[in-house]
Amino acid sequence: MAMKKEGAYITSDQKGVALLFNSKQKVPLLSMLSSYIRLGTRCIGWDRALPILWKENIIQTKRPKTEYLHFWMLGVEDNTFGLRTIIEIRDYAYGLADSLRLPIIAETRLEKNRKVYMRYGFRIYNTWKPKSEANEVSFLIRDPNS
Repeated sequence: MAMKKEGAYITSDQKGVALLFNSKQKVPLLSMLSSYIRLGTRCIGWDRALPILWKENIIQTKRPKTEYLHFWMLGVEDNTFGLRTIIEIRDYAYGLADSLRLPIIAETRLEKNRKVYMRYGFRIYNTWKPKSEANEVSFLIRDPNS
């Protein structure tokens, strides 16, 4: 989905990727459906796909109604040395958000990730506790130029 929304960023050392896209960037319905069908069929199985889609629908209602950049995923190769890759992703995301004057939003279920986001200028604006899970979802936001 991030590729279709022109929201995939690969670091210069090719050891990190960030999926960050504008909330107003829409994907045609047919294209979106085919992506979700591939997800259920090839990647995670339909027994896991349907609950994930249900949770994603609820999470979507908790996001701001205004335009924002959605920091969907971050991946970094495990054997990297130092924080150079992470810093490049942070600088890219913050630079993009600041130039567009848009907030960045993210969600996490992990306490350690929540602490990292908050250390980097995010604040919690909402939470949600799915009945079927141990951890609540924290919804975080970083305002532009903060």
